[in-house]
Amino acid sequence: MPRRPTRYYPDYGPFLLTSGPDWRYQRAWFIVESGMKVSLRRDGPIIALLVRYVRAYLRSFMGRNDRKMERDHPHLIEAMTLGQENRLLLLEIHCRVLAGEPLRVIALKVGVSAEVLDAYCLAMFDVGWRLKQSSYIRLQVIGLHPGRSPTTEQLMMLSCYTHGPHTVDAWLDWWDVQGQLHDLSTPIGRQREGIEQFVSAQRLECTPEKLVKVADYIAMLRPKVTRQTARDVFRDYQTEIISGIDWTSESHTPADMNPADIDPSVARQKVHEKKRKEMAAAH
Repeated sequence: MPRRPTRYYPDYGPFLLTSGPDWRYQRAWFIVESGMKVSLRRDGPIIALLVRYVRAYLRSFMGRNDRKMERDHPHLIEAMTLGQENRLLLLEIHCRVLAGEPLRVIALKVGVSAEVLDAYCLAMFDVGWRLKQSSYIRLQVIGLHPGRSPTTEQLMMLSCYTHGPHTVDAWLDWWDVQGQLHDLSTPIGRQREGIEQFVSAQRLECTPEKLVKVADYIAMLRPKVTRQTARDVFRDYQTEIISGIDWTSESHTPADMNPADIDPSVARQKVHEKKRKEMAAAH
């Protein structure tokens, strides 16, 4: 009986439903945990090297050949420990890769060698060739979920992926001053406040009751004579609809409201007045 041909894992592994950007590293752990033997014909040289690293890591690099691996592959050892002491460095690398910057440029900006960054992306963040696959990037790499509010890190990666490399520095500047009052009289203060408002809006809890209220608003604002879909109505009146919902309590009854009473300028004025009082009290 002829032998069944061996499937080369790197040809199909990245496209499995459970594969993330670290699919090579996860494959190496699977081989080690299941007691399998690594095969160059089946897994390729990179996964084979990662299997050696995982086994050496589990032995705390105390094995007979582990010291030799440290001497032969220092860039891999440094790449696998990248970001352990500084998580913001790892987040910056992810954002710059998602923004489409070349790895050589990223290495110069973050202060690591190009060889270390190449090893890290091969093992843990292999997304450079899939940046045009937006669904994969949003769901598998960034980790967005329709039933949960995104974290600040996910919002930063999504913004950099959507808007490009020039947004990375703006987010890094805001990261150290998040949650503080910003001077709106300066361009940098307005930039920080814009990111602050964006993050705050994304953290709003959208419960089924609030979705029902949104539907009520759309029903009131939808023209009776034109064939306009609910999506178009929400797109045209999204500011008025969102600002008309009470996000702090469930006592709001949109059915009793007049669409003409939904005035977003009033809500903005209250926010600015509150910030002005807070800044005056601080001084």
